[in-house]
Amino acid sequence: MNSIRTYVYPQQLKSSSSISLYSKGTIDQPFYPFSSSISNCILYIEDIVGSPGSVTIEVLTRGSTLTSKSSSLSTGWNTISLSKGDIVSKNLHTLRVYGGVDSSNDYIFGSSSLSTYFYGSVDSSNVLTFKIGVEDFVYKVYPSTSINLDSYPIVVVDLRRTGRVRDKYISGDMLIEELDLRVEVYSRYTDEIDKICTGVERGLIRDRKTFEDIHYVTPGYLGDLSFLSPEIFFRDVNFKVLAFISRE
Repeated sequence: MNSIRTYVYPQQLKSSSSISLYSKGTIDQPFYPFSSSISNCILYIEDIVGSPGSVTIEVLTRGSTLTSKSSSLSTGWNTISLSKGDIVSKNLHTLRVYGGVDSSNDYIFGSSSLSTYFYGSVDSSNVLTFKIGVEDFVYKVYPSTSINLDSYPIVVVDLRRTGRVRDKYISGDMLIEELDLRVEVYSRYTDEIDKICTGVERGLIRDRKTFEDIHYVTPGYLGDLSFLSPEIFFRDVNFKVLAFISRE
């Protein structure tokens, strides 16, 4: 669940180097919200030079500013409220930060390379350490409440036991259990489904060595694109998982 959220929720969390707001003037970071609303923006400041003033944080789409907020920043994580609804989840948005600095007063943002962030195509020196607060849309179980159209996309993760267990080790200390991992993606837009499916597979395959007691995760098998209704499309991504079961 955490790996899927990391690779489909709008965020870039590495901070192995830094960039200066003053030297860049304005910093832009594209992202897909995959949500109908944005609640906040969280920026990481690695260092502050002098006494810079307030900066302006904007969220834009297709050249239009959706929401804007001015705020002074401090070192560490800064949460800026950017409450905005009625956004189109599949559209490319841009987080923009500018102002409040000069050659003697500057905010130094954490940054990293593009390889750590799935969406966006800016120069690697402009990749911020940031998170965008959106509605939760990745679930372990199917949502029990009714879902309206504005709540899509929805991603449901289902880990099913196949009943097959291998006794691979003569000592009897360890068994290997076969599991089916099925990730179902529901959306109003076919291109959004494909972007989310790619992010899901990227996250599970890249992080598979870190999963506790998991021995093997196959690359995902992509199911056919279908629809539940004329307005809701559906596609699943399926993985084979081998898990260790200790006798202890």
